[in-house]
Amino acid sequence: MSRSSRRRFLIQSAGAAGLLGVASWTLAVAGGPEGRDRDRKVLEAVIADEMDPKNPLNENYLVYLKRTGRKFGKVVVVDARTRSLKERADDQLYLKSFEDGGEIPKGHLADLKLRNKEGPFPLKDLGIADERVQLDDLDTLLTGPSSLSSKKSPLEEKYPNNRGYLRFYLPGYSADGKTSVVLMDHGPSPHGIVDLYYLGESKGVWKVKGRWRQIYE
Repeated sequence: MSRSSRRRFLIQSAGAAGLLGVASWTLAVAGGPEGRDRDRKVLEAVIADEMDPKNPLNENYLVYLKRTGRKFGKVVVVDARTRSLKERADDQLYLKSFEDGGEIPKGHLADLKLRNKEGPFPLKDLGIADERVQLDDLDTLLTGPSSLSSKKSPLEEKYPNNRGYLRFYLPGYSADGKTSVVLMDHGPSPHGIVDLYYLGESKGVWKVKGRWRQIYE
């Protein structure tokens, strides 16, 4: 084999290995159809809770609605891709504080890190079925006014009756797969908000066992 042919072979082999690595990570993260279905059920349970007026985390939002005369948002905008672990380390520290304090059993954070270590995952692959969910590119929707004549963001222009936005990490699970944690960025907020959910599974149904919110200063 000539030197140029060998070089071309090595480049092609490296490219194939890279694609194989991405495919392997996708399968490992999603766990095939069953894993994707589990993630979908967990996130749908959290979204349903976020959109419930009776959710204690919505107390301040309800006060805002009463003060402004607005109605509870009909849609929630969810970033089309999951968050990267590199974006905000404080989110992981927040979950760690609950594991250290015993409110959430240890092991969930480690699994969440493992499943999110390779960066953003396309949420459309999960097939979230809640009609109130609008998957979109939040980086585009949150960049300044939509026009010179408008003070509204592209998010407000495109989804005028929204309940805000959510940016998810892929869920983290216990070793037996019976409990899960979900971390998400919730906005809009001038400082940043992270919501933490702890869920348990019984007969294929995921239910919220605990929910907490951290508002960053």
